[in-house]
Amino acid sequence: MTMDLDKLFSPISVELTAGESLRYEGTYDRIRAARHEDDNLEQGIYQADRKHADWRLVNDLCIEALETQTKDLQIATWLTEAWIHLYGFVGLREGCRLIVGLCESFWDDLYPELDDNGDVENRIAPIHWMNEKFPLNLKLVMLTHPETGDTRSYCWADWDSACRLDLMGKRDPSILKSAETEDKVSQSDVLGSVMLTPLSLFRNLDEELFQSRE
Repeated sequence: MTMDLDKLFSPISVELTAGESLRYEGTYDRIRAARHEDDNLEQGIYQADRKHADWRLVNDLCIEALETQTKDLQIATWLTEAWIHLYGFVGLREGCRLIVGLCESFWDDLYPELDDNGDVENRIAPIHWMNEKFPLNLKLVMLTHPETGDTRSYCWADWDSACRLDLMGKRDPSILKSAETEDKVSQSDVLGSVMLTPLSLFRNLDEELFQSRE
């Protein structure tokens, strides 16, 4: 899968190639609201439905802004985040291409703006944010896709959690027994899902990972 980035690289206008800042006119707030989701924490006896991020809406809001109103690195990194959730490692690859392309084509006028003395700290803040946030996002990309309907898909975060559980279980076997009753993910769960995933999907995943590193 390859995203159509041409419209995102087109100048907003002849006079204002990078458009205008949308930081305070409502677009940032709408994107933040669409991105927001509640922590997956125990809520006691008063259970409430968790709010999940609407990544499709984040995608739509960011694309509309970048195509018609602004060239903004913060919005581009939010769009990349949405693409990771929607498309996995392909989304990371295309998002990085978008960010690099915006920097190459619109650096003089790109948002966030440079400081009066030309300092780049404000402009590269979204890149620092991306470096801090994306490792966790990538751990949540599903890696297994079993062909049977009674076996779920798993991500690297699931495997990481299962390995920690196994290590604790070797020290205290009662932990593993408790984990079974609490339906926690085990190494055997993940490995079983791996065995039921077609080899072709892992080959495609390997290619996507390779391209994401370019």
